[in-house]
Amino acid sequence: PDTPWPTTAGSRMLETFHSPYDAAVVERLRAAGVLVVGKTNLDEFGMGSFGTNSAFSPTLLPRDDGDGEVVAGGSSSGSAAAVALGAARIAIGSDTGGSVRLPAAFSGVVGLKPTYGRISRHGLISYASSLDTVGILSTSVLDAFRALDVLAGPDDRDATCIQEEWQPLAAASAPPANGLGRGIRIGIPVEFRAEELPQASLDAWQRAAEEWAGAADCEIVPISLPSVRDALPAYYVIACAEASSNLARYDGVAFGHRTSTAVESLREEYTATRVEGFGEEVKRRLLMGSFVLSADAYDDYYVRATAIRQRLVEEFAAAFCSADVLLTPVSSTAAPTLAQVRELHPVSAYVTDLMTVPASLAGVPAIVLPAQGRLSTPMQLIAAHGREDALFSAATQLEQLALS
Repeated sequence: PDTPWPTTAGSRMLETFHSPYDAAVVERLRAAGVLVVGKTNLDEFGMGSFGTNSAFSPTLLPRDDGDGEVVAGGSSSGSAAAVALGAARIAIGSDTGGSVRLPAAFSGVVGLKPTYGRISRHGLISYASSLDTVGILSTSVLDAFRALDVLAGPDDRDATCIQEEWQPLAAASAPPANGLGRGIRIGIPVEFRAEELPQASLDAWQRAAEEWAGAADCEIVPISLPSVRDALPAYYVIACAEASSNLARYDGVAFGHRTSTAVESLREEYTATRVEGFGEEVKRRLLMGSFVLSADAYDDYYVRATAIRQRLVEEFAAAFCSADVLLTPVSSTAAPTLAQVRELHPVSAYVTDLMTVPASLAGVPAIVLPAQGRLSTPMQLIAAHGREDALFSAATQLEQLALS
């Protein structure tokens, strides 16, 4: 491709790497006449919730009150910042456990994660292959789904890509006829009332549901997803296990960083290359992933995590028999400062993904609307597998309510 930008994945390991081809999403954007203006910063290999794990610099945004800076959220921090600051109308990110939706919430933009496999992953640098989903950041719900219309569709180069033809949703600038109208059944998952959520967020969640129900004759339906309580540890077991396999390719032989340290064996060369090329968070997750796949830990961790994931898929499917969409908070915290993030214990930082990983594990579509107008805190909408049409209708309706 004719691009001057290296493809770094936010890592020293790929600091000078130039991809020999465009990803499928870039091909489709360019074919549609979209001007690609640059590549953006991110947490290294998509591993982070705040945008502070890049090997090059954290991604920061000015506070609303102008007093200092806050993190843009991660891992797709640069994409969210580019949209928030007006440098781009839309931006592309990858969402493994919330990496498009969290920065959308922190940066005040819309973040869409489609159904797993809806957009081709060909050319996407892998973190956790059964979870990685190309997502979209934009200033409005309509723009997000216009971009989805360009990007979605089958691709023989990606075996996980949904092979049915995509039917455009946003071409008419209005929700599709087969979507949802008034009288939406809004599911409220009781397990999302986590102890980590401050009372202000709980109140804002309830107020958003009640105002939406009152304005559009919607029905509020309590929903139970018992496995949500175990979703966060299950997610990190699965994601780290897959990462330990995917990132094994970075050994300094075929591409990427290669140590210049004098060594006496190939093993020493591999070790020095990976120690120098990977950041601390990546090393932590690779070690965790290698451990849960070890013979002594496999049954206790990885097998149990995949069982939890399967139960969660089944519980989401059952929930959507009673509700059209689910409404949830996005994060247990507002965008913190860089100093606040650096004070967090790494495991405490993982709790930031509490509200976003369930949809990722289930492979269902979700969208985050920012705090604006009558929405005092960002909100997440989740729809059934393959029901982006329902998500578009509901998100459009909620956005209109927020801005009314």
